[in-house]
Amino acid sequence: MSSSTHEAFEREYFSQDITSLCDSLRQRLDECVRNYGESHLDTAYCLHEIAYATYFAGDYSAAIEYFERALTIRRTKLGKWHPDTAHTLNDIGMVLLTVGRCTEAEKNFERALEIRRARLGEWHLDTAHTLNDIGMAIAAGGEVEPAVAYVRRALEIRIKVSGADSIDTAISLNDLGVLHRAQGDCEKARASIEEALHIRRRKLGTDHPVTAHSLHELGVVLRVQGEYEEAGGAIEEALHIRCSKLGTDHPVTADSLRNLGHLKYMTGNHAEAKKLFSEALHIYVDTFGEGSKQALRSRRILMLMQQ
Repeated sequence: MSSSTHEAFEREYFSQDITSLCDSLRQRLDECVRNYGESHLDTAYCLHEIAYATYFAGDYSAAIEYFERALTIRRTKLGKWHPDTAHTLNDIGMVLLTVGRCTEAEKNFERALEIRRARLGEWHLDTAHTLNDIGMAIAAGGEVEPAVAYVRRALEIRIKVSGADSIDTAISLNDLGVLHRAQGDCEKARASIEEALHIRRRKLGTDHPVTAHSLHELGVVLRVQGEYEEAGGAIEEALHIRCSKLGTDHPVTADSLRNLGHLKYMTGNHAEAKKLFSEALHIYVDTFGEGSKQALRSRRILMLMQQ
């Protein structure tokens, strides 16, 4: 997704029921194919819309399929070096990263970055967006130090181009906080995530799923710091928003269930912890498969809890 359209996109997509939105966009895509054909650029645009919606609905395999169809059209019609081609490459990387295919995601991001630097320049929000995504892909592969450099560069560009309190800046602040936590620096992590949360609450609202993302990450940091009561409040608030806006069976809802389970176990409520982990595991299996990293990790922790 182009960084310059983040705020408008997020407001539109989360202002309505995501399932109804997916149905509506599938109908729009069918109409577009009938009117213009499978290989028309307007069809590629419709494919992008439904790909975003299915991604946020948690249907990642469908999102990849839609994005790849759009990529084929854009490469054919616009060329391999067009910014819109880079846009689609980056979005495919986004989905691949979400499902844990980090190496493939990084390759997509690197190609998108090459195009964006060549066609848009270094000081462009889309370039910053891809730099940030590369950083998170590297971190997901286990290399936190080089990841921080990418995200800091993205943050520098975003502050200069869009301002210190923009939605784009909040993305890098939040992700930098996640990386600081991975480095063991919870004070820096908390400060960065709290700043992102402040921006998101003000720009997107207190009950927005993106706001919930910062709440969730803040809760994890607070849990690591041993501030269990505050951690529980943040994670439970994130869980409430996610259940309400995304549904009780969405994979990011499962993330909040899992982390709340961690907290319950650490505070001695083992029965509730097992229940929460079981719910999360069920969602992970349905979304990613029995052998997925998310499912295997949750099953392993659940087994340890039951010993």
